[in-house]
Amino acid sequence: MRRYVLVCCYLAGLISLSAQTFTGTNAPNTARDFSIVLPAGATNLALTVGGTASAYSYILLRKGTPPSDTSYDFSSRVNGQTNALCLEAPEVSPGTYYLRVRTPATSQTHAFTLQVQTNRADLRTAARPVTKPLGGSAW
Repeated sequence: MRRYVLVCCYLAGLISLSAQTFTGTNAPNTARDFSIVLPAGATNLALTVGGTASAYSYILLRKGTPPSDTSYDFSSRVNGQTNALCLEAPEVSPGTYYLRVRTPATSQTHAFTLQVQTNRADLRTAARPVTKPLGGSAW
């Protein structure tokens, strides 16, 4: 498993974009767990794991304790493509988050790259819609 860290600062110096990359290879019906610390001052969190029609993985996210396949705060589970989560307050706040990259039995072995970014300026765009929990009075 390889882990890369990249930190870039905007010219104004007020908000910094922080990025981490995790890589691994999952056989079908296996998972790999990672953890990140979301620092004070982080405005959002964007997670992306690339996929193809034949090799893909899901993302499961949970704050405070590692997720299981049935217990998590947020997930992106779309077969045969890239999966992503884009979150902002109040869904995310400073603290330790645990990520699971789950490759389902319906996928081939998946050599994945999980990109984790904070303080993205392009959330709430067509390319990066914000993930919100289901529920509430709207339903």
